[in-house]
Amino acid sequence: TIADSAAMSVLHREDFVRPWTDDEFAALLEQDAVFGYAARETGQGAKPPVGFVLARLAAGEGEILTVAVARSHRRQGLGW
Repeated sequence: TIADSAAMSVLHREDFVRPWTDDEFAALLEQDAVFGYAARETGQGAKPPVGFVLARLAAGEGEILTVAVARSHRRQGLGW
């Protein structure tokens, strides 16, 4: 959700030379064709996501825009 924009920006900064800003994530999430999934630790409900994937529908196809997982949570089967 747009409320997760800041957390997504933090995760994005861990791995990308030109990371997206909070505002860029918010602008994308305001678009009807853009959607995503956030991964959170079990039982941690309202805490920021530890990973996410952001995608959009365009010309009848799906396109993954970006994906990120916190370094501290990699290789742990997150999301399975």
